[in-house]
Amino acid sequence: VSGIDLSKKSLGIMSGVVMASLISDNGALTELDVRSSGICAEGSMHLSSAVLASASLIRFSKIPIKELRANETNSLLMVDMGLGDTEGRVLAALIRDNTSLTDLDLRASNIGGESAEQLAAAVLATSCLLKFSEIPVAELRRNEIKELDLSGKDLGPAEGRVLASVLDGCTSLEAANLLANRFDEESTSMLLGLKKRSTTLSTLCGLKSDQPQAHFKELSPTCARLLAADLETSTSVTQLNLSGSSLGLEGGKAISM
Repeated sequence: VSGIDLSKKSLGIMSGVVMASLISDNGALTELDVRSSGICAEGSMHLSSAVLASASLIRFSKIPIKELRANETNSLLMVDMGLGDTEGRVLAALIRDNTSLTDLDLRASNIGGESAEQLAAAVLATSCLLKFSEIPVAELRRNEIKELDLSGKDLGPAEGRVLASVLDGCTSLEAANLLANRFDEESTSMLLGLKKRSTTLSTLCGLKSDQPQAHFKELSPTCARLLAADLETSTSVTQLNLSGSSLGLEGGKAISM
C-alpha cells in the first residue's frame, strides 16, 4: 500500500502512537492523510516524528513534504483543511530548513498548544516567509504599515503568537483590528502585553479615537479581553453593544472591570 487516507476517522492518541510504529517499519508508504482525526498530545508527537523520519513519505495530510525539503514551493495555501497538532509539528520542522517558501496560509486550522508554539517559533525564525496566514510579516518588520485589519480571518493560536512577536518590534503600527479570531488564552495575553508596552499602538479592536459608540457581535471570551484593554484606554466610547456575544465568565469580568 502506497497511500492511506484516515482523515475524519475520529482517531485518538494511541492511534497516533501505533501509526508511528507502523510508519517506521514501512518503506513503501508515500502518502498518509490524518486530517481532522483528533490525534493530539503524545500521539501527535510520536506520529510527527515518524513522518519526518520516513524516507518514503512525499505527502502528509496534503503537506508536500518532498517539495518543501527540495525548496521547490513558494506558496502553500491550506486554509480550512482540517490541519491539527500533528500537521503543525510537521510543518514547523519543514519550515525551519526551507529557503523558498514566501507565503504560508493555515487559517481555520486546529493547531494548538505545544504544536502552535513550535509552528510560531519556526515562522518567526525563517527569513524567507513574507506572509503568514494573511499576516504581512515582512512589511510589519520593515515598519511599513500604520493600520492593520485582520478581523474575522480565522486566525488561531499560532497566528496570535506570531502577531504578538512581530508587532512587539513594530514602531509604525498605530491601529489594529484583531477581533473575531480564535486566539487562545496564551496568545491573547501576549497581544495584550505588547499593546501595554507599545508607545504607538492605540487599539487592537479597531476603535477610533473619536468613536462614541461601539457595536460588536458574537465576541468570544478572548476577544472580550482584547476589547476590555481598548476600553480601558478609550476616552470617547460611551455606549457599548455586545448583542449575541458569548463572553463567558472571564470575558464578562474583563469587560465589566
